[in-house]
Amino acid sequence: MAQVCPVIRVDGVSAEALGCVRETLPRHGMILEEGEAAAITGPRGAKGSFNWDAGHRVLAVTITGLPFLASCQRAAAEILDFGRGCAGTDAVTRVGDNTWRIDSPNVRKRESAYPTIRLLSGDTVRVLAGGCVQTGGHGDTWKLYVDPPKDPIHHGTIKLPGQAAFIRLKDIPAGDSYVIPAAGNDLPVRLGYEDNDYSENGYWGRDPGPNGQCRNQTNAWVQILVEHAAK
Repeated sequence: MAQVCPVIRVDGVSAEALGCVRETLPRHGMILEEGEAAAITGPRGAKGSFNWDAGHRVLAVTITGLPFLASCQRAAAEILDFGRGCAGTDAVTRVGDNTWRIDSPNVRKRESAYPTIRLLSGDTVRVLAGGCVQTGGHGDTWKLYVDPPKDPIHHGTIKLPGQAAFIRLKDIPAGDSYVIPAAGNDLPVRLGYEDNDYSENGYWGRDPGPNGQCRNQTNAWVQILVEHAAK
């Protein structure tokens, strides 16, 4: 006999976050059909439906056919884990006049632009970064965002306005600063991530990482401290 589970609600789901959920779930046996209101299917014949409210950015999932021996609580936890991981990606906040912070930067593609972070020629910039990301695979797969030990593949990168190419965050000396040149005036900050397979990356399925490198770590973050040029 199939179970009917309580509605699972995920807030803050943009169109991009919905796409992230749709692309991530199949890796774990769940399929979210195309559209804003359609079917969802899962392992062992589980099924249900979902509705995405674009205006309120809410994803509601209703499981109406969960196998009897399966757990509604576990199903909800998995969907919330993926949903919140996708919804929380690229959270940009401004702290006062001099600091920008990006929490959970997008690691599901090679590079992302952040046009809301406006840096002008003459601004002096310092960059700090830390935290961990899910890189997919087997075993403990969360890794340090900046410089995971003994890992030549996974690294966070940045390209500030006026820079010719992305540089690894780990290669920025502590306390080093960069002055935005005239050629970089009002161009967006870009963050990148180095990997050879982006399909399972993100912020779901938290684990301590190889050798515990991500124990007690937050999701990845980047902080940009700005000293504005005198006018």
